[in-house]
Formats: sequence, C-alpha cells, structure tokens
Amino acid sequence: MSSIPPSVADELKRHVEAFPPVEVELPWGKPKGQPREVSLLLTTRFGNPIAVNMSNTYSGKAALAKAGIIPPRTVEAKKWQW
Repeated sequence: MSSIPPSVADELKRHVEAFPPVEVELPWGKPKGQPREVSLLLTTRFGNPIAVNMSNTYSGKAALAKAGIIPPRTVEAKKWQW
C-alpha cells in the first residue's frame, strides 16, 4: 500500500480547511437507480461538479501550459480552442 507524501497531505489539508467539501447528489449506478450523495473536494466557483470539458479547456490546459508541459494557446485561437 502506498501513501501520499507529507507535503501533498499538508496541501490537501489546507485546501479542505479553506474550501470544505461540497455535498452533491450525482446520478450514479443504474438509469433508474437512486442518486448518490458524494463529497467533492474540487468544484466550480459556484459549488457545482466540474465538467470534464470545462476543467480541460479552461483550467487544466491553462495550468499545463503555464507549467511548460504543453504549448500555450495561440493568439489566433478562439476562447474555446486550445
């Protein structure tokens, strides 16, 4: 069994203290099954679950570009293009 480094655990603890988990109801399981409540550590600024396309286009890729992992979006690209 592996564990996370103490530095990561410390950052996660600080994040949870500053931004407590948000309880949301998600439709997991069968199409007619019961929704399930879960706690989300990462949400939008409105407390909603993060949609994959939103985090990928607006924050995920921007963070990767800032870190130099992928090239930045070109000046000619539309807001929604990467």
